[in-house]
Amino acid sequence: MAFWAAAGLLPVLSAEAACRGEGVVRSRVSETTTTMAFVNRSAGPVSVYWLDFGGSRVRYQVLEAGTSYTQQTYLTHPWVVVDAQGRCRGPFMPRRQLRQITVR
Repeated sequence: MAFWAAAGLLPVLSAEAACRGEGVVRSRVSETTTTMAFVNRSAGPVSVYWLDFGGSRVRYQVLEAGTSYTQQTYLTHPWVVVDAQGRCRGPFMPRRQLRQITVR
């Protein structure tokens, strides 16, 4: 989606295509801090992953249904949410202001 392009990481992609391109999408410099809030409103657990400097997933949290947590991050660090069946529920780039990601 547009967040990859806005971050200068990839051309505009659908969420599914961006998840398939995880080996290419990766974190960049760690200069500007920000915060993201992840909220799980789905019926089952989801896992929250940071895409590291090599483009690999690093699991930070498993959110059970109805739970949430806040994560400090950097503007150039992409995150991916994956459901219990392994389906990518969307890659996300942080914003300067708190960004809340709600998984339904």
